[in-house]
Amino acid sequence: MKNFYRFEFFRALSSGLISPFISIFALTLGASNLIIGYTSAFTQLCYISFQLLISFILVKKKKALGSSSLFFATFFWAFMWLIIGKSKNPYELLLFLGMQAIFTAIIALSWTNLIVSSIPSHKRGRTISELNRRNAIGSIIATLIAGYILNKYGFVSFVFFASFFFGILASINFFSLKQIKSIIIKTNMDVKKDEDNSEFKKLLIGRSFLNFSVGIAAPFLSVYVVKNLGGTTIDIALISITSSLFTILFYRPWGFVVDFVGRKITMLSSLILISTIPLFYAIAPNPIVLYFLVPIGSIGWAGFDIASFAYFSDVIAKRNAFKTTALYNASIEFSTIIGNFFGSFIAQFYGIFYVLIISFILRLFSMPLFVKIKDTKGSKDIKIETAEPIKFIEESVTLYLILFSSFEKNVRKDIFLKIRHLLRAIGKEMRKRLFE
Repeated sequence: MKNFYRFEFFRALSSGLISPFISIFALTLGASNLIIGYTSAFTQLCYISFQLLISFILVKKKKALGSSSLFFATFFWAFMWLIIGKSKNPYELLLFLGMQAIFTAIIALSWTNLIVSSIPSHKRGRTISELNRRNAIGSIIATLIAGYILNKYGFVSFVFFASFFFGILASINFFSLKQIKSIIIKTNMDVKKDEDNSEFKKLLIGRSFLNFSVGIAAPFLSVYVVKNLGGTTIDIALISITSSLFTILFYRPWGFVVDFVGRKITMLSSLILISTIPLFYAIAPNPIVLYFLVPIGSIGWAGFDIASFAYFSDVIAKRNAFKTTALYNASIEFSTIIGNFFGSFIAQFYGIFYVLIISFILRLFSMPLFVKIKDTKGSKDIKIETAEPIKFIEESVTLYLILFSSFEKNVRKDIFLKIRHLLRAIGKEMRKRLFE
């Protein structure tokens, strides 16, 4: 899994330098609230369109994307950052982001296919948490650097070149001369329809509605900080950094909870925290308050992302995982696009504040949809059901007690390991000097 871990880290570095600030970049090019919302929506529309087209062709020919396709797609995805940096107006930015989305689609299909087929069910929570942790570490480093550079120098060419460079470092983790010819590999996929997979359908409906709710506000969070709260790119970077720090600290504990308590209760309990994010933005008097409030929601996203992907991996039809993956990704992204358009309309005519409030309410309304799914993992002695509201509250409290207990153990373990590595390094250096 080392190649996967390194890939996640370097690709996060590449994306983190620009992606969190793409709305601000559009703003500097003269984009209105409507165009900013359309920027995100258009990019995602291109992404899902190409993902569906590619998956349709591959499923029809009973083939799948291999690791070499991941290398080439990541290489050209990284190269697109250089072109995006040359945008002269919002419409050129839209065009270049749409072109990059082609390679993003190939990356998503290749990556998901490789991950689902490589991780055993009983380790999915912990492995996915480690992948997400590497991604978050890369993102926080990139955002910190980008926040400083953009605040002092603006969107200079160096930032886009750095994104290109780190994207290349990510791609070479899947470069192999032996695999260079097998960009597309044969697979024994069964094209039988998954109409009987009811648990997958329930997950798909719940996740799609949640993404719609999130997509309403997502393009406007950083814009709200700048235009309504008087913040700067430094504030945006610090909010992102503090959020990323919390996700990094809680990924491993969440991985334990997902594997040994269950996927379903983790998703439901996490949704409570996720729902608070737009509310915190709406009630914050200044950007500094968001440094402390937004990370609370980030803890929820850390648990939900691990649990939802682990659940998805458990319930998909294994013989038709590739097509199901494409359908899942396309559906939730399309829901986000609808949310972007809806949010853009509200922001343009009523203001971003109302966008935040609506997003908060709809996120809470997504919870009943996840109550309907059947859990796929969890120890029998602590199996959690979620039929009644009072019982759900009790069970969520139990889950968070387990989470923070695991968090404390992981922090102690990390500190112990770092001290041990430091002592070993000191001892090695001392022995070297003594025997010289």
